[in-house]
Amino acid sequence: MCLLLVGCHAKQGQFHLVKKGQTTTQIAHVHDISVEDIQKANPQRNLNRIYAGQRLWIPSIKKVSQQSEAKVKRVLDAHNVRPTASKIPSKPSVTTQKLHFQWPYKGRILVAFGKENLKMHNGIDIELPSEHAIVASQKGKVAYIGSEIEGYGKTVILQHDDYLFTIYAYLGAINVSKGQMIAQGQAVGHAQKQTGQSFFHFEIRKVKTALDPLQFLK
Repeated sequence: MCLLLVGCHAKQGQFHLVKKGQTTTQIAHVHDISVEDIQKANPQRNLNRIYAGQRLWIPSIKKVSQQSEAKVKRVLDAHNVRPTASKIPSKPSVTTQKLHFQWPYKGRILVAFGKENLKMHNGIDIELPSEHAIVASQKGKVAYIGSEIEGYGKTVILQHDDYLFTIYAYLGAINVSKGQMIAQGQAVGHAQKQTGQSFFHFEIRKVKTALDPLQFLK
């Protein structure tokens, strides 16, 4: 039996201990891997019925975090998600007193900003009811909608004043169109349809630098 287990997990990876309330989609997002890849690595598990305390093997298939971050920056460039000023500061300064953002939904933080599983998590994952509305954190213009950023799913990017951008990812539905002007508090999308609670990913960026949203949300 021991030899069998070693053989099954000979490739690089790690075990994930399922937390209370976690879904397979959340676990896949945290580890930057697809649900399908988790299922392949755990063929004996029913991923629709995971439970707290269960261990799932997470294979190290590729460095998705770095690829996703590079893709975010390429998308920002490709879709002109950049300030219109001729000079963009290489290291933008942030004055916290001047930055005020509304919660797109004030729910429980599932994953905080910072290092997570040895990878940089550039925003926060927020829990909310299945299919609940997610609103604009500030007024702005829709600079990007799509699902081409690996690890982000359906995504909306809003451009604001002062080189600021907000990213709403892992959406179940998108309610806006590119170029549309959005008021603060207006719905930009809805959470995924899940049994029970769902979640979405939220980022605040100054030019392309990711900031900790919890420092600025009011």
